[in-house]
Amino acid sequence: MRYAAAFGMKFSARGVDVTFESCTYNQLTFKKENNLVFDVDIPCIGTAGRFKYNLKTGSSSGDDELYGLAQLAKQYLEKTNATLSKNWSTYRRKILIFPLSWYTDWAGFAGMAMVGCAPRHDCYTWINPGVADDKPDMPVVFQELGHNIGLAHSSRVVCDNRGNCARDEYGDPVDPMGATWPNDPQKHVVCTNAAQSYKAGWSSPTQGGHLSLTKDLTPGVPRVFTLPAMALNKANMLRIITDRKNPSVNNATTELQQRALFVSYRVHEYNETANGIPANLDTPPIVLAMLTDNKPPPEIRTWGVLNGSFTQLLPDLGGVSIQLKSKTPQAATVSVCWFLSIVESSGDQSMCSDGLDNDCDGLVDAEDPDCKAILQPPPKKPSRPPNSPPPQQQQIF
Repeated sequence: MRYAAAFGMKFSARGVDVTFESCTYNQLTFKKENNLVFDVDIPCIGTAGRFKYNLKTGSSSGDDELYGLAQLAKQYLEKTNATLSKNWSTYRRKILIFPLSWYTDWAGFAGMAMVGCAPRHDCYTWINPGVADDKPDMPVVFQELGHNIGLAHSSRVVCDNRGNCARDEYGDPVDPMGATWPNDPQKHVVCTNAAQSYKAGWSSPTQGGHLSLTKDLTPGVPRVFTLPAMALNKANMLRIITDRKNPSVNNATTELQQRALFVSYRVHEYNETANGIPANLDTPPIVLAMLTDNKPPPEIRTWGVLNGSFTQLLPDLGGVSIQLKSKTPQAATVSVCWFLSIVESSGDQSMCSDGLDNDCDGLVDAEDPDCKAILQPPPKKPSRPPNSPPPQQQQIF
């Protein structure tokens, strides 16, 4: 039986190399001279180092099989290429490809990888293709290598018609770290969302697009931004810090986690992160909304009808509203507005004449129905009827 052990890998002319070059804006490349691929003959059942493996049925945890494959790769190089064997620890990626379910379906995964890789430590990815497959599944490979880099899955919160909500770990349908699969991975490239791309250090906010909600925005005053399509420019997003405890914009890498909203424009055809820290699997990036200005708005399966705006309430900070103003194939214009009140006026008449959009709904002062009851003049009191003339005295004759 054979398996392939690869240190980096060039699967095809439009495979993992093109995908990573496109999604990283040519910052991460898979050079041919570094893509070493080996076919190794191995027994289906045996011992490799301290691992007793059974590639027919698996073991209780599967660890012996997974790490046994890695040990067999080491042993192969020790026998065939002393130079490569000596440099084993310098290879940043070890991709182990084997149809683990060739005999019985014991593995239960298409791919698995370590999340975040320390320098000079083994960093493994396991790909489990079908027996009849002639090449690995490109989105699976990309996702697992994304884990190596330090990325978590791209998730979202899904609610049913009863209002019950739960996090779908793979819920982003337009991100390979979620659950998107292009129809033809050899011809089409699908890249990560803004939060993941920022985390990986591949892309960054636009000029002036790295914002602290409480320091860079004025309540009730929307700011307008133009965002290039993510495919066209690596400086392509807004990062809006909504963290009350850590509100400052810090362009340097930092170990402090920070709550933030990412806004980007994606035109769809359908541990080397920026701070060197692997993703927290308990708090993965969550896609909150997809916006459109199409008329009529499209209805997306599991999403419903798309909106043109998104509002998020923030503990102790009011909330933020993001509205899509317009779009072309090259760029989108959005407005961002911070509000402290969920209505234009909370009973204070001055809020209906302050020139601010206090609830960030796009209607200012008297334009907002919230102010009609406050600004409407009181009804006029009915005029007092004239006094009746005094009764005339009757004369008796």
